Amino acid sequence: GAAAGSSLMWIPHAKRWPIVLFMLVRSLELQAKILVANGVIPAVKNGDVMLMSFASASMLHSWLFANPTLDRSYSGFLTKQSQVPPIVRESLARMYQGLPLDLDRLNASRAKLATAKPLTDPLNYDDLAPGEILHPGLSLPRYAVKFFLRALSLAVPVYLPVFSVPILLFYPNTLIKRPVQTTTRVLQGVMRSSFFLTMYVTMGFNSVTVMRSLGLNYKNTGSFGQVF
Repeated sequence: GAAAGSSLMWIPHAKRWPIVLFMLVRSLELQAKILVANGVIPAVKNGDVMLMSFASASMLHSWLFANPTLDRSYSGFLTKQSQVPPIVRESLARMYQGLPLDLDRLNASRAKLATAKPLTDPLNYDDLAPGEILHPGLSLPRYAVKFFLRALSLAVPVYLPVFSVPILLFYPNTLIKRPVQTTTRVLQGVMRSSFFLTMYVTMGFNSVTVMRSLGLNYKNTGSFGQVF
C-alpha cells in the first residue's frame, strides 16, 4: 500500500490534495470499522449523523467566516444553494464579529426586494428582527417554505446528470431492455439525493434565524456566537 501511494508523485501538485483527502478519509473509516469489529471501540448509534454534523459545521463556518480557504467552485456551490448574494453572507459574518455592515452594498442588494427597507445604522443589527438580514419582511415559516421549494429546484439539476449519464454511457442496453425500471431507479436516486441536499441547506441556513431568535447574537454571546 505504501508503495502504491508513492505513485502520487506522478500527479501534478495542484491535483494531489483531493486524492490525498479522499484516501485519508476512506482509510480512517476502514480502520474505525476494524476497531469496532474487534471490540476495541464501541459502535455509536447514529455516529454517522454526528460526524456529518461536525463536518458540516466546519464547512459552513469556513464558508461564512473564512471563505477564501474553501475551493472556489465549492464556495460558489454553497453560495448558490444559500440563495443569498455574497454581500448578505459577508454581512452575516460581520454581525458575528461585531463589525459594521457595508450599508452601501447591502442596501443596494435589499433594494431589489419588495419586502426590504434600507438600513441606516451599520452597527444596530442585533436590535433588528432576527431574520431582517437574511429574509427581510418575511416570517421564518414563509421564508422556509419558499427556500425549500427553491432549493429543491436547484438540487434536481445537480443530481440528474449524476444518475442519468452513467446509464446512458455504460448501461444503454439496460435502458433499452428495461426502460421503465431503469428510469424509475434513476428518478428515485435523483429525488432521494435532491431531497437530502434540499433538507441540508434548508435546515442549515434557516437555523441562522432560529439561533438569532434565541438570542444567539453578538450582543449576547460575542465572538463565541460563531460557534453556533
